[in-house]
Amino acid sequence: VQLCMQNAMKYATAVMTELRQEHPLLTTAIEYMVDEIINRFKPAPEEELLRTLQVLVTECLQRAFGKSPSNVLTADGEMQTPQSVASHLKRLVATFFGSNERVRPFKAAFEADFPFGTGERASTVLDPATGEPARVSVVISNLYKWQRRLRVAVATLPRRLPLQQVSKNLVELAVGDVHVPCHTFEAFPTWCDDAQGGAAGCEPVRIERFLPEVQVVQKHSVSFRRLTVRGDNGREYPFLVHHTPSRHARAEERMIQLFRLVNALLAKQKEPRRRSLALTTLGMVPLAPHARIVRDNASHVSLDDIFEAHCVRAGLAPERPLLLCFDRLCRGERNRAADTTAVRRELFNEIQGSMVPPTIVQDFFARAFPAPAALFEFQRRFVRQLALVHLMSHVLCMGHRLPHTLNVARDSGAVFVSELYPVYNQVGTLESSDTVPFRLTPNLERFVATPSGMLGVLVGTMVTASRALAKADGKLRDFLHILFRDELLSWSATSRHAASRLGGPVEDVLVDKVTRNVDIIAARIGNLVVVVPPGASAAAATGDGGGGDPTAATTLPIDAKVRALVDQARSPANLYHMDPTWHAWL
Repeated sequence: VQLCMQNAMKYATAVMTELRQEHPLLTTAIEYMVDEIINRFKPAPEEELLRTLQVLVTECLQRAFGKSPSNVLTADGEMQTPQSVASHLKRLVATFFGSNERVRPFKAAFEADFPFGTGERASTVLDPATGEPARVSVVISNLYKWQRRLRVAVATLPRRLPLQQVSKNLVELAVGDVHVPCHTFEAFPTWCDDAQGGAAGCEPVRIERFLPEVQVVQKHSVSFRRLTVRGDNGREYPFLVHHTPSRHARAEERMIQLFRLVNALLAKQKEPRRRSLALTTLGMVPLAPHARIVRDNASHVSLDDIFEAHCVRAGLAPERPLLLCFDRLCRGERNRAADTTAVRRELFNEIQGSMVPPTIVQDFFARAFPAPAALFEFQRRFVRQLALVHLMSHVLCMGHRLPHTLNVARDSGAVFVSELYPVYNQVGTLESSDTVPFRLTPNLERFVATPSGMLGVLVGTMVTASRALAKADGKLRDFLHILFRDELLSWSATSRHAASRLGGPVEDVLVDKVTRNVDIIAARIGNLVVVVPPGASAAAATGDGGGGDPTAATTLPIDAKVRALVDQARSPANLYHMDPTWHAWL
């Protein structure tokens, strides 16, 4: 693995050396611009602290709901604070508050809510009231309290900043021949047509200047800086500056590249082309291992944003459903119970009945589109996009499909999912432990459950796309081999499990693991395709998967397997077994 990484770095260094020799002024301008964006567009200390607390409270809840054998329980059955959370809090107290003047006034109160012991208990979070090792419920309660306090502090910060104040150098920088990033990838199927001599429209656009205002955008307790550039064609191109862990960022960028290649395959076949099927991909440009810029759309709204808007209207605390689940599932003897099916069913019905009705998404977009014709057109586009996202989530075993990752463009109905990366087991094989294949929760189901939605466009789109990908199996496999080689090298280098690292000769083990994962994806696609016997109508087909016996007596509709997958995704029995942090009721 280290050898492969060294070779990649050697080739990248050779490319950069060649660029500096051939285009010294242009390379210098780009490097200077990148350094300014990385160093000057960071979140404020209050915003960074709020983001960290959101990560910690999510980890506490997931560990508590997961009921891992490594969890330490108290005498009455409640879980103690996870060691990873305690270590993070200790580093936060020791380093973060001391190095940031703006958050230093919070230090004394923060240390009072999260005290640490001495001696052997120096790395243990204590309960402020009793002085004993803190239960996870105490830590979660204090984390939520600090989140509310910091949200108030962050709300007082300016939402618009002059570029002159953020980076005077970008104002004065002569960008020259630097092109707008990602412009040629905005419409990948169109770009493929252009390569075959079709319509133009993807000519490179040069940066004319940076707009004089930087906006602060908040999403799921995370703050970003929105930098907008004006091209020489007169258009404006907004970008969000992300500071994110390199492991997840690179994996997400690889998935976006795969989606562009899938769009190219769909664009070459009649049925997907007739339905204008294409995954939405946003341009992402890595600037450093922990920084990148992402093409932004101000009309994007996430499922989490819609839920928070509902909470404001209803006077409901957003964390109340999760805390109710924690009280019922993770306290006392219920935390020791092996079977919690009855409790989960009761919680699911109670939350739907009193806190999160299944009409939140429907009502939100009904208010956004008062005209029925506009709402219908938006819904049709939304359902097609959602179907493609669901298909890719299922075949690629993508996990972490939390509400804040599902984004919808209100101006077009395009659906974009952030934090895209596959889930592996300890030996590097694709594997998802979720009880549902993709997110089709009651609110999403209600919004698309119309004769032209759930039973028509959603299923029909998934059938069309899966058959197109099965037909292009050879080309898709080539793309997947390239992608998963890089993906597994990165996964192995950053894996926390020593047993999961690639062992033996790197290339031999790598080829075996890549081939195994590609076969899993191809099998998942094939399992959605019903083989149509020669001479049979398209409405009926054998129930065998790819390569089945055409003479089999059992016949199924051509969309039978996709419908079964949709039924599995919206089944309440499967939904209430999901981790409560997944928000199955939303």
